[in-house]
Amino acid sequence: MKTYKFRITEQQKTKLLTDITKFNKLADKLGCTHASLSSSPASLGIDPHHKTNTITDVTWHLPQVKFYDCELTGSLVIAGDYTFIATIHYNTSTQKANFVEMESGEATIDYSDSLPVCNHCNTKRKRNVTYIVRSNKDDSTIQVGSTCLKDFFGYDVSDLIKALKFATKFTNVSGN
Repeated sequence: MKTYKFRITEQQKTKLLTDITKFNKLADKLGCTHASLSSSPASLGIDPHHKTNTITDVTWHLPQVKFYDCELTGSLVIAGDYTFIATIHYNTSTQKANFVEMESGEATIDYSDSLPVCNHCNTKRKRNVTYIVRSNKDDSTIQVGSTCLKDFFGYDVSDLIKALKFATKFTNVSGN
């Protein structure tokens, strides 16, 4: 289980709760743990996206929005004997890897110089996304290309990919 702590606006919280509901429905299908959100009571703060008109002085009236200090727990995606611990997004123009970790920091260390290779099919080609999965049996890790997930698991992975997109979104909301 991973816990993310972050601060969001009321509008962001509403969207996040919708995403958590959708993720939890997928988690029921996949047998994963549910994601849950706890938050502090709302506090008012200055809207960080407000643009002031520099011609007139509006320092006496800056718009405020409600903020919530939140804690999101769960959202690990488990498929059979494997847990998804990270997603690697490759920037095709710079050839650099961007990690989105769903669990501990082990993936960044082990796969920091990772090429867009799938260890399942052993094919190096231009890829946008690969996933790092850890075996729940022997703790070994493997890098699987997004197009090989169906072959790797042996079943339709459309729900799994949706769940992974939500888990990635949760990580991005928290700023990790």
